[in-house]
Amino acid sequence: MVNNMEAVIVKWFVNEPIQVTAEDESGIHIWDLRKPKSPVKELPGHTHWTWAVTCNPEYDGLILSAGTDSTVNLWTAPTSAEDEATSESIAESPAQLADPLLNSYRDYEDGLAWSNREPWIFASLSYDGRERTTCNSGR
Repeated sequence: MVNNMEAVIVKWFVNEPIQVTAEDESGIHIWDLRKPKSPVKELPGHTHWTWAVTCNPEYDGLILSAGTDSTVNLWTAPTSAEDEATSESIAESPAQLADPLLNSYRDYEDGLAWSNREPWIFASLSYDGRERTTCNSGR
């Protein structure tokens, strides 16, 4: 369906026909598969390659990404093309609508996983085997 992309990672929102793709140098794209001609939203990604992306299992619109710039980023994104058009999403303030980056965490991280029991907790893994568990207190 979605064409003309060179994605290295593809993930799905749990409750919506939304696809999230990470592309080495061009960031993160949010696609509503009901309108596949162009992304609903383009997130800037990382200052270097984006290597991992995952969607929150409970809250559509919360996305984690990791890149070779040594950061893990927590993003908010529209949950449909209509959300983007009407500026309605899980973001609660106009500032969050203008800047979809909710938080950024330092130290190079490679693997990402959301907690299945607590939707605000996630873990990341570095190349040297360090595991970091983080609770985002931004609810």
